Amino acid sequence: MDIKEEIVLQILSHLPTKGAIEASLVCPEWRNYWKKIPVVDFRHWQGDPSLPDERDHPVADSFENFVDILLQTRDKGSLKIFYLGRTLSLCQEKIKTWIATVTGDDFRVEELIIDAFFKRKPIVLPDSIFRPRSSLTRLELRMNTVIDLCKPVNFDKIKILRLSRVKFSGDMRVRKWQELVCPALEELTMCCFRVEEMSALSIKAASLKRLVISGIGRESGVPTFDPNDFYDYDSDDDDVDVDSDDDHIHFGLPTSRDIESGLSNVVLNIYAPNLEYFRFTEEFPADFELDNGESVEAAEIGCFNRGKEKWVRGSYKLLNGLQNVKHLVLNYDTLEAISVSEYGLELPMFHKLNHVEVAERFNCELHRSLFRLIELAPGLSSLVFARAFIPLKDDKVKDFYPWKALTAPKSVFGHLRFVEFREFSRDPAVLKMIESLLRDANNLERMTIYPSYEESMEEHILNLPRASKSCVINFPFCSFVPDDLTSSGPSS
Repeated sequence: MDIKEEIVLQILSHLPTKGAIEASLVCPEWRNYWKKIPVVDFRHWQGDPSLPDERDHPVADSFENFVDILLQTRDKGSLKIFYLGRTLSLCQEKIKTWIATVTGDDFRVEELIIDAFFKRKPIVLPDSIFRPRSSLTRLELRMNTVIDLCKPVNFDKIKILRLSRVKFSGDMRVRKWQELVCPALEELTMCCFRVEEMSALSIKAASLKRLVISGIGRESGVPTFDPNDFYDYDSDDDDVDVDSDDDHIHFGLPTSRDIESGLSNVVLNIYAPNLEYFRFTEEFPADFELDNGESVEAAEIGCFNRGKEKWVRGSYKLLNGLQNVKHLVLNYDTLEAISVSEYGLELPMFHKLNHVEVAERFNCELHRSLFRLIELAPGLSSLVFARAFIPLKDDKVKDFYPWKALTAPKSVFGHLRFVEFREFSRDPAVLKMIESLLRDANNLERMTIYPSYEESMEEHILNLPRASKSCVINFPFCSFVPDDLTSSGPSS
């Protein structure tokens, strides 16, 4: 391959496959280049918008025939990446055939990403994905499928593994636990997954740096799952043939059954001595062990409440395993769990923790849990409220003085340097929280409050006494920003 051809192929590989083929056919000199493009990308292929998914068969049939011809006629050894999006209603068996083809000996792709949701019958993956000679280094499956751990599963080369709506199955008659070894794995995402017919699942990944276990239909960053990605299992459509081999992709809103974890009776063990990021937003399993959690520097913890004692003990156990964390994101359920004292559980000191974020709407009635965490983090410098506060009832507002929950508020707030309210509201509880922080955080450098809609309220906040003479209060996107107040507010 000469340099000119290599450059053209590199450019074409950044286009959706349909556009790349059209561009290749325009120039006679490039006429056969499309056969050598290392990327086949069907994530943006559009069907007929006038046809509902269930009736899109003519367009789907045409697309399926096109992919068949493409895979049969192209240069097999040059294909490295195969992407298939969910823009058409496709035959389940056809997708299975494509997966077997591109992961077989002829193609040996390195990256495989399939985004497809079927009716109730899950797809059984071809054995070519799991063979020892597999060339896959990245595997993303966002579809209703099964990985049978009773069969040999080899993920020796995979570095990125992202699974959504995948069921791990075993056989209790053979062994009660299963082990998945991934020596090269650096990133693992398991969203809405299930474990069946086994009592324990162990995942060993010595190189793992990023771990996401989520029971909700979304992810931050790796990748984002839209609520419309989920099939409505509660459909009353009696015409659905769940045993049909011609199952087609169907979309619906997530249901309570859709986000069930399927982990209730499973012990989950993760061996990842080099883990740096850990996100757990899921029902706590029967038990969970994260070996060597001391390496984790950033974490998001959100343990679903599916039974009080299990939920509370699970939340405490997760936090106790993250004593060296530096960046911690908590949701509503976790803050509520650590407010429960009846089980005699204790949290550790978080000596390295410097940033705490409340990810969901903050319930002011749980302020003691938050302040308790602040007390246990002597190095905490940054506090973020990502969402608006849940308003207090009128009869509770007058008695809400958040600083009363602390024995020595000035010493606790004293190490805070940055505070951020990302969804400011005029709720009295929010204003009292702001007032107490400004008054007692004597090292506060900046408080950011946005969006802010009432100039009169902004002026009121800017005139509140501040323990820190150098504290700056920012109102992004606000037209009312008096320089004399934001640069140095009134001192207490």
